[in-house]
Amino acid sequence: MSKMRSPNYPSINLSDAIQKAKMVYDKEFKNPAPREVLVKDMGYGGINGASAGVFSAVVKYGLLESAGNDQYRITEDALDIFLHQKGEELRSKAIEKLAFSPTLFAELRDSFGKTLPSDDNLKAYLVKKGFVPKAAEDAIRSYRATVELVDEETKAYNLNDSKNESKGGNPIDMQPPPAANPQGNTGFAPPALPDDDSVLAFKLSRNSNARVVFNGQVTQEAIAKLILLLEASQDTFPTQAELVQPKQATWRNKDSDQPVKVVGELGEKDGKRFYAIEGSSTGVPEDELEFEN
Repeated sequence: MSKMRSPNYPSINLSDAIQKAKMVYDKEFKNPAPREVLVKDMGYGGINGASAGVFSAVVKYGLLESAGNDQYRITEDALDIFLHQKGEELRSKAIEKLAFSPTLFAELRDSFGKTLPSDDNLKAYLVKKGFVPKAAEDAIRSYRATVELVDEETKAYNLNDSKNESKGGNPIDMQPPPAANPQGNTGFAPPALPDDDSVLAFKLSRNSNARVVFNGQVTQEAIAKLILLLEASQDTFPTQAELVQPKQATWRNKDSDQPVKVVGELGEKDGKRFYAIEGSSTGVPEDELEFEN
């Protein structure tokens, strides 16, 4: 008689899976590697029942993705979690997305919403879906811990967002209260920035930020003109596709000067930005590369 098997589900919660994926990132960056290498990065001696289950969970959550040839690498969503602080929008959204990437967890969210019923209720639901009781209990623990992580990150983001608004996250926030009109009645005053310089900062992407400096009063007409000027100069900047094209560079390492082709960025570690080069799984620090014009 064959042993009864429960439907697939992550053997660990999302928080634990993020920790395991971060161990991979710290050693491999975004370089692909075989499964047997990655489980060692996670602290296991090799592939066994425990390590295989954890590796499978990290993949189910979308923290690792297939890179072909039986290799895997860290995903962009995982980078949003690793490279951003708690309370930042990109991290919060990535965690909420990955929490419900496993098919079972997406089904539980759709069936029960954000307010979960009792464990007994969930267990009965899972047993009817084909789970043995012990596996159902394990899945419930993993799901509850994952939902708690999402709630915690969402609250941190909402708190951070509220603080930003109170500090003046947009031009209206930076205005003084409406002034009284000459007749002494309180009326609507057009939005006006203070007479001295005021700066608005925006994060445009993971690797770029913008700062807009206003001096004196700024009208809607002035904003419209600024938009037109930005649109007119847009084609003077490279497209995203142009930026990710391979670039020729010289790798000035401790042994020799070596011509290389840079094929992408791997992110930052210890304050240094690393790049991927063609034909190698080694991340090269930016300060060792001299790009050709």
